[in-house]
Amino acid sequence: MNLIACKIHNNSLGKTISVNSFDEGKALLRQWAEEQFERSLTNEENDSLENEMEIYNDNDFDNIYSFSIGIVEEYVKE
Repeated sequence: MNLIACKIHNNSLGKTISVNSFDEGKALLRQWAEEQFERSLTNEENDSLENEMEIYNDNDFDNIYSFSIGIVEEYVKE
């Protein structure tokens, strides 16, 4: 399985990095989000990261940042 960690800004893919595991991806997302928001994650954000593999800040109305783990699949043309 090929996993990626993604930083998304205003619905555009901002940064994508290949990661070796969900734990590695979650650690990277946590680092990115804490650097971006200049604070530790809230309980709600930590729960979202653990359960949905994503972080979204509802309070960032103008410049929406979100962070997510995804699975890369190989495209097979039919």
